[in-house]
Amino acid sequence: MRTSSVSSTLDIQSSLQVINARLKAAHLGVRLQLRGNSLSLVATLPPRPNSTQTKRHQQRIPLKLLASPQGLKQAEAEAKLLGARLAAREFDWSFYLEEKEEASSGITCQDWIDRFRTHIIAINFADETPETADLLWRRRFYNLGLSRLNPTSELTADAILAAVQKSKPNTRSRQLHSQNLLRLAEFAGLKVNLEAYKGKYSSNKATPREIPNDAAIESNIAKLKSSAWQWVYAMMATYGIRDHEAFFCNVEWREEPGKAPVLIAKVLEGKTGSREVSPLHPEWVDLWHLWDKKLPNVKARIHEEYGERVSRTFKRAKIDFGPYDLRHAYAIRASVEYGLPLAVAAGLCGHSPNVHLSKYNRWINQDQHNKAWTDAVQRHQARKS
Repeated sequence: MRTSSVSSTLDIQSSLQVINARLKAAHLGVRLQLRGNSLSLVATLPPRPNSTQTKRHQQRIPLKLLASPQGLKQAEAEAKLLGARLAAREFDWSFYLEEKEEASSGITCQDWIDRFRTHIIAINFADETPETADLLWRRRFYNLGLSRLNPTSELTADAILAAVQKSKPNTRSRQLHSQNLLRLAEFAGLKVNLEAYKGKYSSNKATPREIPNDAAIESNIAKLKSSAWQWVYAMMATYGIRDHEAFFCNVEWREEPGKAPVLIAKVLEGKTGSREVSPLHPEWVDLWHLWDKKLPNVKARIHEEYGERVSRTFKRAKIDFGPYDLRHAYAIRASVEYGLPLAVAAGLCGHSPNVHLSKYNRWINQDQHNKAWTDAVQRHQARKS
């Protein structure tokens, strides 16, 4: 037991050194310190309230986090947040003193939103440019709930509740507003229960989709007059990639002895990171000359903006379905027509098997069910004969 304990301590010390090296390389001016079995932040900070000191000096902030892998992960996030606050000159001892009040103590909603913005950007968007980080903050947090607060009013539990109720009940919007407002309340030390206001929205009750068949997909591409936009459309149809992934995608011939070459799509960046995707149907590669990569001149800062541009282009061309219907068709094609195992089909699409079943294969129509059944019976009979 003692040997195991010593080994665990050495692992923590080693991990701590690696984290502090990362913090130093990022020039945050913050490091982690292990005292006993607890973690603390160490940085040059302004004097504490009621201190006799008058100048900034090195101080320690206990985190009440145990020296464990999870504790180290949380402590590193807190170190990055402290570094961001110091860099933005938004450090306030009220965030760290144990005697911090549970209410917002008269601080306005805008003050708390500004502080929360610094926190979110440090934790979620630290690797982005300032402009992109601000755009992501606004689209994913501020515009989804926080903008409903009166900026000059005090942040209170009642203010949070009032802001939640400004969104439509039982919608995805209400759900997102509730999540963001609750995170702000927790950040500010406010106790508020929003469970009764989140509603009964569920993605499983989405409007039914009419997934285009192969004939519709092949005919609609002609409505796009630009060859570059046709390439985007064809890539989404043939490889089931997301709308924004078409702009972060290369194609590469894959050759194996005794087999015909296959054009593989290599997604370099996207919602779920990089992956390689095989064509379904392979003949569409030749039909649309997909090895000849062409991209429209689209300038966007974040993935959502690429998606919005694709959607607008489809609408202007009067395509009979939305961009994501091409992805749904690919997912169903992989499972039904090609009979790929669930895990393989999901991997090609860049999501989990659960998502594949709940959000994509749920739109399999009766004809596809019948075909899958017929093919399965024929395979069974072939094995028996």
